[in-house]
Amino acid sequence: MVKCKKCGHKTVLATGYVESFNPDEEPYENNILEDAEQEEIQAEVVVGIHYCEKCDEINDAWIESPQQVEN
Repeated sequence: MVKCKKCGHKTVLATGYVESFNPDEEPYENNILEDAEQEEIQAEVVVGIHYCEKCDEINDAWIESPQQVEN
């Protein structure tokens, strides 16, 4: 069990799977609107967080490739 770094309450482990990303309106520099070279970036990742329900905050976040999770 992982405890909240702020209040010591137990945290919830949550994971999500993402398989594509869309570039931001400012993909290369802040305050400069332009189109990225790709409309969609294909990349499979698993995102994990430890979330404190009491503080309503994310304590930790990480990204893994699906291959790391399967092994």
